Amino acid sequence: MKVVLAREYGFCLGVRRVLKMLDNSLTSGKKVYSIGEVIHNPVVIEHYKQRGVEFVNSPLEAKDGIGVVRAHGLPQSCIDEAQNKGFEIVDGTCVFVRHISKIITQERSRLPDISVFLVGEPEHPEVIAATSDLDGQVIVLDYRTFDPSSFSFPQKAVILSQTTLEEEKFLSVVSAFVREGQEIFVYNTICPSTRRRQRAARELAKQVDAVIVLGGKKSSNTRRLYEICRAFKPSYLVERVTELPLEEIKTYQVVGITAGASTPDEVIQEAVHYLEKL
Repeated sequence: MKVVLAREYGFCLGVRRVLKMLDNSLTSGKKVYSIGEVIHNPVVIEHYKQRGVEFVNSPLEAKDGIGVVRAHGLPQSCIDEAQNKGFEIVDGTCVFVRHISKIITQERSRLPDISVFLVGEPEHPEVIAATSDLDGQVIVLDYRTFDPSSFSFPQKAVILSQTTLEEEKFLSVVSAFVREGQEIFVYNTICPSTRRRQRAARELAKQVDAVIVLGGKKSSNTRRLYEICRAFKPSYLVERVTELPLEEIKTYQVVGITAGASTPDEVIQEAVHYLEKL
């Protein structure tokens, strides 16, 4: 079987950054806590559990040790509260997630009466981290249920995106605002790495018989890659290559592989070697 890798895949800079923070904390000799799942990948989570990292939900649970904030982030107020109480907290929030909050604050200061919208998944930890401290200053639009025909569009608006959203879905919502509004300020806050991976996945799907998308089932950016690929070719979303329906996979001559931003290299290489032997 021929295996083709996407032009870009796997760990992004934000993931590498937070994992380096976790690794550095583990050399301190102190108890290390991950506040939330450091990234959405079960292989990585299990690796750090075996190294002694304890996973907790709140910075205030990181007692007598170092708390590392997950890449998806937490509301800044939660981090500040813990640090003000003397907790040792390392903020691993992706800089692109924090940038969303900064833009919203900046635009509300510049245009106090303007409506601000963030397109994404309201329940996603990144969206919660980016908007919770903004006291209702931003309206989260769920792209999955957004219906332009029943939406009351403001004439003036600022619109941003969850960093892991599929670009086409964001642009679809933006175009509706542009058609109906008068002054629409658009910030494409989709992570640049996410955009490159999505484009590479689309290119890959067009040149292979099937695509395997490797990554955590809870990973938003991994699901986006799967959604993109399955629009073109049979696609399989798995956390490890051993989850694949083997007899079905054997029917393809050329298989593509892409991987989410939180998928470790070892999982990708395992898949390549496994499939090349079929």
